[in-house]
Order: sequence, then C-alpha cells, then structure tokens
Amino acid sequence: MYDNTIKDKFIELRAEGKSFGNISEQLGVPKPTLHRWADQHADDILRLRRSEWEDLETVGRWRAEDLLLDLNSEIDDYENHLRRFPVHRLGLRDTIMALREMRRERDRMRALLMGKPSASKR
Repeated sequence: MYDNTIKDKFIELRAEGKSFGNISEQLGVPKPTLHRWADQHADDILRLRRSEWEDLETVGRWRAEDLLLDLNSEIDDYENHLRRFPVHRLGLRDTIMALREMRRERDRMRALLMGKPSASKR
C-alpha cells in the first residue's frame, strides 16, 4: 500500500528518535502501521542510529557511553530531588517532565549501545 520511499523515510525519522505520533503526522501513515514497520525494520533502524552516533562521536570527540553515564547521574540527581521535594512548591511539574525526558533519552541511548529496540513508555 505504501511505497518504499515512505518506508525509507519512516526508518530515517525513527532512527532520529522521532515519535510515532510525529512521524504519523509527517508521513500521513497511521500509528499501527508505523508500529508494524518498526518491528519489521528494527535492525535497519538500529543500524542507521548507530551509524549516526558513530559520525557524531567522530566529529564531536565524545562517546555515547559517556553521555549515558552523565544522563544516569542527572536522573539520579532529579530522583533524589523528587524524594525531598515539598509538594506545595512550584516546579514539581517541570522536575517530573525533565526526569521523564532524561529517562527516555537514557533508554534510547541504552538501546543504541545494547543493540535493542527502544521500548520505553515512561
């Protein structure tokens, strides 16, 4: 039903870490179809993702492993902050949102390094 150009664009966007919702809007393809394609093309998505990271590491002179360690440290800091956070103060929502985004990024990076598709729903 969809040509290879659309599927290739999906693989590219997914490798960039775009959400299924974002990709669905951009390509006009229903999310269930995108989820099926993600399963079918998981190896291609991971291969492209790894290639992009290797290029970034070469240019930026940093390693994905170092970023993952930094993210884990930041997540620990935010989780400790949440444990001590007085609920009546402003900023809790922002703290929770930042923590959620860092967890997603950590899970994407972990998937890249471990060679597993990212399945985080946090």
